[in-house]
Amino acid sequence: MGNLISLLDATGDALVFDGLGDCCKRKFNCTLRARLCPCGLRLVTIPGPRGPFLINIMLKQSTLIALASCSLLAPSVTASDRLNEALNTIVEPVTLNNPPSPESVAPVAETPAYPIVCGNCSKEEELVLNALQDQGITDRHALAVIMGNIRQESKFDSIVCEGGRRTGYHGCHRGGFGLIQFTSAHRYHGLGRFARGNQMNPDHIKTQIQYVFTEHEWKRAEVGFKRPGKSVSYYMNHAYTWLGWGIAGNRTYYSNQYLRILHPA
Repeated sequence: MGNLISLLDATGDALVFDGLGDCCKRKFNCTLRARLCPCGLRLVTIPGPRGPFLINIMLKQSTLIALASCSLLAPSVTASDRLNEALNTIVEPVTLNNPPSPESVAPVAETPAYPIVCGNCSKEEELVLNALQDQGITDRHALAVIMGNIRQESKFDSIVCEGGRRTGYHGCHRGGFGLIQFTSAHRYHGLGRFARGNQMNPDHIKTQIQYVFTEHEWKRAEVGFKRPGKSVSYYMNHAYTWLGWGIAGNRTYYSNQYLRILHPA
């Protein structure tokens, strides 16, 4: 094994290495020429006083990163023949900064965003359904009861004024307004303050459902809505705590309708 004394000169597309020899047993100078590539392994031969040598050189970009190993070739093999053969051999490049791309992984099926979905709901109904689940209400019966009560109040029309006129927040001056027919002064004006404070529009359904979650009446009822495994009548009692309706109307009927179209994702 010889020592590689590095004296590297770039000459066109070749590198010149001088001073290859065994410092202990023999001393000689030789010249090695090899094509310069960005990165790769080359087998090259050089002439020497005791026959041609085989050199294994690993290049990374234009920098030598491994010592050369030398061995005597059979006398019958000429240096020029082996050099030509080696230079025409392309070995898979060695890359340190660019490792092989990982094996492709089979796509994983996306988990549904919400455990309960509606088979035949409007976009307004779906928005409210998803907001309720974001709030932590996951029982299908509880969701059906809340949805049924909102349908009784407004049919999910966020700009309707009591009596059916679609006036918007600022045009409704008598009776209830919006998604759950905010009627009491503190609830109606509370919606307006919430919208102004959050730079939202009081007519939008997103604004109204977010405001509902801040109301004292809702927070009292929410505890019951979050208890799973109860009946429609159980959740209906908590809906009364929330809304305090004067007319029951079709609340139970609508709730049972939603129970039929709400299902696990």
